[in-house]
This record gives sequence, structure tokens and C-alpha cells, in this order.
Amino acid sequence: TAKTGDGAHNRRIITVFDPDLKLQKLIRLQANPCTITVMGNNIIAGCFNGDILWFNKDGELLQKAALPGAVSLLKVCGDTLYAGSSKGTLAAFRRK
Repeated sequence: TAKTGDGAHNRRIITVFDPDLKLQKLIRLQANPCTITVMGNNIIAGCFNGDILWFNKDGELLQKAALPGAVSLLKVCGDTLYAGSSKGTLAAFRRK
């Protein structure tokens, strides 16, 4: 199970490690991520271009949404993802 802090991000790539710091996955993005969180075994990236990308643990894109401005907040509460942007937009999402 992924945990907050298990991923590092840099230059359009999310790097996922296991607890022993063994590389598990490289997830390539179309835009630079500015915030990352996890929800169960899913990895969710909020990007500077406003994209919110929801991946499974294998790096497969499950769902995509967008907000105006850079995604500055991703917060999981139960089965809901809350996202905020630099333009002041706040949205709630549930996985399809």
C-alpha cells in the first residue's frame, strides 16, 4: 500500500519507491507536478497546468480532471479527494 511521502517528483516524472527505497515505478507526466498524494493504492498528482491525474499503483491513468491555475492542494478525506488551485477554485472528486 502506498503512503504519503512514498513518491518523489521532478521534471514531469513521479518516482515511486518501496519502503526499502527500491525503485518500483516511473510515471511520466505531460506537465510538472506540484503536489502529490495517495489514496489506497492510487497515486494522485496535481500539476502546474491544472491537471489532476489519478493513477493506479502500476502507473495506469485511471481518471483525469482539471482546475484553473496550478493545483496547490490535494487532500483525501474518506473516499473523496479535495483539490484546490492557485486561482482559488476548490473541488471535490470521487473515483469513478
